[in-house]
Amino acid sequence: MDILDKYKPLATLYTRYINSNWQGVRFLCYHRVIEKDISKENNVNILAVTADVFEKQMQLISDLGMTVVSMKHALSLLQNGEANKGHYICITFDDGYLDNVTIAWPILKKFGYAAHIFVVTDWIGQMNHRAAQGAKLSCQFVSKSDLQLFVREGGSVGSHSISHKAMTTLGAQELLKEIRDSKRALQQIIGQSVDTFAYPYAFYNDHMYEILADSGYAAAFIIELGFINSINNKQRYRIRRTAISHNEKQDIFALKIKGGYDWIRYYSRIKQLMRNYM
Repeated sequence: MDILDKYKPLATLYTRYINSNWQGVRFLCYHRVIEKDISKENNVNILAVTADVFEKQMQLISDLGMTVVSMKHALSLLQNGEANKGHYICITFDDGYLDNVTIAWPILKKFGYAAHIFVVTDWIGQMNHRAAQGAKLSCQFVSKSDLQLFVREGGSVGSHSISHKAMTTLGAQELLKEIRDSKRALQQIIGQSVDTFAYPYAFYNDHMYEILADSGYAAAFIIELGFINSINNKQRYRIRRTAISHNEKQDIFALKIKGGYDWIRYYSRIKQLMRNYM
């Protein structure tokens, strides 16, 4: 049984009696949005939701009266103290898959929602063939022109490094290159400032904060359940995002965005710290 299913009764109670009226910004982290679920025929789990599931999730956000905001608006709310006046959702994607702009983006535009894509610059315009649990899968990534169109239509872009290496394994010079040069490359492509960074694999430590600040980033993101309603100079480089898993059941997704599983972050935080500093 999936851990979220296992703890659904507890999540329901937590939502009802403890976290029923959270206020702030909840950042969601997606990867792929695909037309057909290929996990069963390939016997593999992938970080993807199908288009119909994704649209139902977007509809639920609307039905619950939550406000979807752009990355720029979300960061502004956190900085000016206005985030605790509403239930805000910011939708993000990691890696820069082509389906983010060909499948997910048209759905988001139907609802009038913004989105933010964290792009791995070495993967731009590439086809990635990789084995996952014995299955060979092909993944197409956005091209430069895809990113330019996405930004013209109201989307926004952040960096997910140059090569998607675990940042905690790199030396100082390579770390600087991954953080600084990816920003420069993306800015040249889209003609706009790139102010956000998402840590590959969510691996990070305190040593990266100064590099991010010196490179001109306003915020950096981790994976951790929960919302946030303010940031200081240190917190802005470890803003939590809620990861959305493969075709989550609608009731599980509802509990996630309502805050029913936010308590899990305390367990996740301990696990992350152990992994980063071992």
